[in-house]
Amino acid sequence: MNDKGKATPEAEKTVPSQLEQIELQEIWSSLRHVHTIRAQVLVFLWTANVTIIGLGLSSRRAGLIMLAPAVLLMQLFVELVARDYAGILEYRGFEIERRCVRETPGLFTYYIAITVREPTAFLDRLRKIGELSTIDERTSELRKLFYRTAMPILTLVLLCILLELLVGVVLFRVSGWQLF
Repeated sequence: MNDKGKATPEAEKTVPSQLEQIELQEIWSSLRHVHTIRAQVLVFLWTANVTIIGLGLSSRRAGLIMLAPAVLLMQLFVELVARDYAGILEYRGFEIERRCVRETPGLFTYYIAITVREPTAFLDRLRKIGELSTIDERTSELRKLFYRTAMPILTLVLLCILLELLVGVVLFRVSGWQLF
């Protein structure tokens, strides 16, 4: 209670129900699986990309080097899908934590805070998203918010794609390598 007799937000926190406890455990499990699978797929795709570039360099075929970015396009897709799915899970965990955990910030708050550049602004946006009235509005805003967190990785991948295409074109045009 505050000095005016009103309940403070901390006093309004509730103990998580058994369903919420199970849900939090499943969210953590799902997040671990998402990140594990994402890492495995991305390692496979980068290995394939480097292998294709190596084949192109060893056979002096500029076309192979220009095809290698196609593998990185698949990485962009995987990154966006994984970020979307993980973002929804992270938000749900944050929502349960905000409603139930007395110690602020809780584990999900810390988890989200270490994955973004400006944690305070990001967490404020998450709180505002929770105030939206429909699930469609919340989902749309969550996607926009979590896609922004993936932008550094997406930018790096796009730069690699452009660089590989440029190298392939230069090798074909300037060095006279065969296309295929």
